[in-house]
Amino acid sequence: GTYVFVYCCLGLDWTDQRLMEKLRFAYECLPQRYSKNLQNFFILHCTSAFKVQMWTFRFWLTQRLWDRIEYTENIDVLCSRIHPNSEGARGELRRRFPQMVQRRDAELVGLEPPVTFGVPLEDLCNRFGVDFTDKTTGRWYPRLPPALVFLCEVMEREA
Repeated sequence: GTYVFVYCCLGLDWTDQRLMEKLRFAYECLPQRYSKNLQNFFILHCTSAFKVQMWTFRFWLTQRLWDRIEYTENIDVLCSRIHPNSEGARGELRRRFPQMVQRRDAELVGLEPPVTFGVPLEDLCNRFGVDFTDKTTGRWYPRLPPALVFLCEVMEREA
């Protein structure tokens, strides 16, 4: 089926060889036939410098991929582009963005950045929760905050 790809710009240095290796790895993981099913390639929180760098890569990309690149300035605009007719789907997609991306988004649009500590667990689950299956018990937990998943995994290894 068709899919969209979202790249979140977080100010990484594109000249860093480690970043290029990770991008190459991600590209090589996708089977070649997937490229024809790409509906959009969204780039979130793009800077002018990043756009200039993208132009330098222009000739390494296929015209089909280049035509699917779309820059979006914030998560709400991106969610509206992907799910224009479903408020519920937009909310679900927003929740799946990592907290550091949501934090950057809040800073760029002038809102209070999201926090983890001191926030009721239910609020964290609704804002940042990811579905998690415990490897030991096989039990499935919906919408756990990634920080809580990490903490529980560390505690289990240390116990």
